Amino acid sequence: MVVIVIMGFGFNNLKTMNGNVQIGNRAGIPVVTTTPKIDTSNVSITLPNHIFRFLGQKGIIIINFNSVIPSGTTTTLPLIISVNGQTLPLTDTTGTAITVANINNTLTFQVYFDKQLNVIRVVSPIS
Repeated sequence: MVVIVIMGFGFNNLKTMNGNVQIGNRAGIPVVTTTPKIDTSNVSITLPNHIFRFLGQKGIIIINFNSVIPSGTTTTLPLIISVNGQTLPLTDTTGTAITVANINNTLTFQVYFDKQLNVIRVVSPIS
């Protein structure tokens, strides 16, 4: 049996920055836990203020929902990201707005952001 250990990538390195943001490894990918808020016109995903402050111009974060969006929710509702009083549509890799139908029963997403272009896109649903 061969065991390979990659230093710095273990779960024992999990650090909490505050109650909502964790770094999975040193200088690793931030993990943001939030609860989606369902409205009649959209589903809002609120991120902690200044989440992007110490991150690079472009990068990846993981967004983790506390619970799945209920099955009776209108599937055409778009998802929006809200942070620091600003909102952006959550899009897929082609720039098309993500709707409830696109994320059925998904709790965790890998998301790409670009501060200069003001975009935030789902790269892939994780679970």
